[in-house]
Amino acid sequence: LNLSLKGVGVNIVSVSATPPNVPVTIDLLVNRAVGVLQPKVTISGGYARGIKIAGMAQAFNAPIVNGGARPSHNMHLHLGLATQNAHARAFCMGRRNLAGVVMKRFSAIFGCALIALAACSGAAFAQAYPTKPIRLLVGYPAGGGADALARLTATHLSESLGQQLVVDNRAGAGGTLAADAVAKAAPDGYALLFGETGLFIAPAVYASLPFDPIKSFTPVGSVCALPLVLVVNPAVPAKTGAELIALLKASPGKYSYGSPGFGTVHHLAMELFRKQAGIDFVHVPYKGASAIIPDLVGGQIPIAILSASPALAQARAGKIRAIALTSPAKLAGAPEWPALADTLPGFDASPRLFVLAPAGTPAAVVARLDAAIKAMLAKPVVQEALSAQGATAAPAGAEELGAIIVSEVRKWGAVARESGAKAQ
Repeated sequence: LNLSLKGVGVNIVSVSATPPNVPVTIDLLVNRAVGVLQPKVTISGGYARGIKIAGMAQAFNAPIVNGGARPSHNMHLHLGLATQNAHARAFCMGRRNLAGVVMKRFSAIFGCALIALAACSGAAFAQAYPTKPIRLLVGYPAGGGADALARLTATHLSESLGQQLVVDNRAGAGGTLAADAVAKAAPDGYALLFGETGLFIAPAVYASLPFDPIKSFTPVGSVCALPLVLVVNPAVPAKTGAELIALLKASPGKYSYGSPGFGTVHHLAMELFRKQAGIDFVHVPYKGASAIIPDLVGGQIPIAILSASPALAQARAGKIRAIALTSPAKLAGAPEWPALADTLPGFDASPRLFVLAPAGTPAAVVARLDAAIKAMLAKPVVQEALSAQGATAAPAGAEELGAIIVSEVRKWGAVARESGAKAQ
């Protein structure tokens, strides 16, 4: 047996048998980043009749039919290793009894090679990552709420990972430009997306997208929730969610509400409110949240949906009245504000901010980043900074975030389609 280890990013283990007239070669491609074993088996020679690899995600057993004096046959397998305790076994049978064929059984040596490589490859990669700065792409301009939270995240993850996270603002198209850039990036952990709930809405409100919010990304970890606040001008005769619903039901179509634009999570949160409360009001889209506040304070528009941070500032100044949070969780900066779920059980329309990587990013990289995000969110200084931004820590690991993404895409897609919302 010859056992050799070659390559850096991809290791090739070659195991060959003698004598030369029965060459059987197994090239084991080991993707260290993912920890997956991908065998490519080549069998040539007049006496090789079969090879079997067991212990993989599936077993393979293919007969080799001799068709001449020195026929040649090639097989290419791509099988994932099922467990680290898997073993591999190969055998060859000749039409004659070939003494000295040492390929009859090599499970002891080859099996050990499989186990060692599977166990060590992912761990070694995790210890090495990251070795250079990481780009954190944000789909919104510098200075906005999402940008501030991204920079907070980048600062603390840089400390934890030992490499700088550089915030890269790719504003435009509702955050889809940044998402597309990450979806097309190399899956090596050096280009990440600081995404938000608008990514889940995008498939329903855009005519076409160059990426799929589920298939094009690898979930890494959830960072925070950014509750929205249902607010009114102080002249509106309603102080609670129940009173506002009663007012709107009594005067269908009379009142209007402002949102930051068609197809935004704010817009769809209000459409969800419309549906669950059985009310009717008129949507007035603005070009961004900052444009709503002057009209709301001035009385040109009676109702609006705002992010928590600007709502807090205006409510404390007495310029607007907070009716309820769209999140079932309380807001640290305003614990007296009730949740709309208190009036409409089960109501939840909370934007979430999270980190995604390109599809195919190594599990070891995801685990390293996931652990760093959770450690960051456990810091009191981070929790205080999130609270100051009107956000709440919402830790969720890669697997949990993946389930959340699937659920949110379905939920917001249904709301968008029913409301007829389209991005403009």
